[in-house]
Formats: sequence, C-alpha cells, structure tokens
Amino acid sequence: MIARLRAASAEDRLLLSGLPLLVAALLIGWTVWVRGAALDDVEARLLTWPTVLRLTAEHLALVGVSTVLVVATAVPLGVLLSRPAARRPTSTAVTAAIREMARNTKNNAVRMPIVSPLPTAGGLGG
Repeated sequence: MIARLRAASAEDRLLLSGLPLLVAALLIGWTVWVRGAALDDVEARLLTWPTVLRLTAEHLALVGVSTVLVVATAVPLGVLLSRPAARRPTSTAVTAAIREMARNTKNNAVRMPIVSPLPTAGGLGG
C-alpha cells in the first residue's frame, strides 16, 4: 500500500491521505465543540455518537438507493439515446426533452433539500 502511495501522483496522494485526515480533524473538532458547548436537553440528546452514527448510516443508505436508481435509469437511457434511431429529426425533440429533464432533475436534487425547509423556518409554515 505504501509503495502504491509513493508511486501515485501528488494529486492522488493528496486525495488518498489528505481527505481522511481532513475528515478525522473535522470529527475531532466536532467532538471538542460538543463537549465544550452549553447544550440544552434536546441538543445533548441529538448530538451523541449513537445518533450521529445512526443518521450517517441512514444517509449512506439513501445515497446508495438513489445511486442505484440513477444508474438503473441513466445507463439504459444513455444507450438508447446514443443509437442512430434517436438521432432522426423526429426524435431529436424527444432526445432534447429527456436530456433537459435529466439536467433539471440533477439540479433540483441539489436545491430541494436546501429550499424545502425554508417555508417552515421561523414558524411561517405548517
């Protein structure tokens, strides 16, 4: 493993060693902050390692399911749209529509978790 790390490019070495070190530093910093912060009862219950690990596992499961769904959809569509029949003038509009839906779906998947809580922030919504 060390020989492979030495043979890797500088960028690969940074990714292979720098990212785990960054994650470890962030976890240590979070732990120090939680231990030193004045937390109320709800925050103290939510900011425990079992809760964080459970939520991390839940997040990874959601990411895994969404990745499988995206690959199961994108690969067949990519193969279908790369065929000569999809390049005919009658199907060009359909191809463009599918391409734009895919682009917008990706953008909305990033925006929705950020935007969806806003109407209820500060007690404005349900």
